[in-house]
Amino acid sequence: MDLDAPASSRQKPPPTAHPGEEFFRSLFENAAAGMAVATIDGTLLQVNPAFCTLLGYPPDELLRLKVMEITHPDDRERTRNNFQKVAEGKTAVFHYEKRYLRRDGGFWAWCGRPTPWHASAETS
Repeated sequence: MDLDAPASSRQKPPPTAHPGEEFFRSLFENAAAGMAVATIDGTLLQVNPAFCTLLGYPPDELLRLKVMEITHPDDRERTRNNFQKVAEGKTAVFHYEKRYLRRDGGFWAWCGRPTPWHASAETS
């Protein structure tokens, strides 16, 4: 493909070149990194298998919990502050170290995680 050629003269890319929902769902479900989607009030909407494994919960049980219920007590104030900044429109991404509580009573640290927020993720 000639990237310098005018768009009108280029061949159309194959349909698979534009990833859709199925592609992103597959990335989410098969990622080695634990991921969760939550609303601004901390309701968990989606969790991937790696997140469930890290925290030791089956998905249905984890989805009944709020973010603060699985956040280490020493990290709750900072987490609330970050959620508040998002709610106030002061930031869309924050980076910080956060510890999550495991089902077995232990905890797991998640270091330097970027957390992007989108309008669609703010409502339940």
